[in-house]
Amino acid sequence: MLNRQGQPRRPTQATAAPQVPAAVPAATPATRQGARASAAAHPDPGTPAAAAALAPPSDLLTPDAAAGRLGITKMVLERWRGTGNGPAFVRLSRKTLRYRAADIERFIAERACASTAAG
Repeated sequence: MLNRQGQPRRPTQATAAPQVPAAVPAATPATRQGARASAAAHPDPGTPAAAAALAPPSDLLTPDAAAGRLGITKMVLERWRGTGNGPAFVRLSRKTLRYRAADIERFIAERACASTAAG
């Protein structure tokens, strides 16, 4: 068939030949191993391991709690984050960050001094 300009018509979705879906590749040892790793990362919802994975970690401290544990203000902790001088922190989202209790304790232990002499 020809269109108004006298050129052959392009096939439309209705007149085009049906597309045959590509065959799904058979599972290989590598893909089976990936499935096992994925299953290990996501435990069965009814198990205690899954409940522990879903519960919020109790050792994560808010900036207020971390500042209180260090005996400083929240603003000092914020300044240390900006300069890289403070304890390690975990950024959970763009606006949410937390401090691990172990990182706070490590930060304190690393700053233990025996004397005030420059060394």
